[in-house]
Amino acid sequence: MVNDPDDDAVERAAKRVGRALGALAVAALAVYLAITYL
Repeated sequence: MVNDPDDDAVERAAKRVGRALGALAVAALAVYLAITYL
C-alpha cells in the first residue's frame, strides 16, 4: 500500500471523530442515568 500524506490526515480526522463520538456516548449515558435515577 502506498503511504500517501493524505492517509495521515484521514487517520487523524477519524481518531478525532471517534473520540468525539465516544465522549458523546458517555455524556448521553450520564444524562440517561441522571434522568432515570433522579
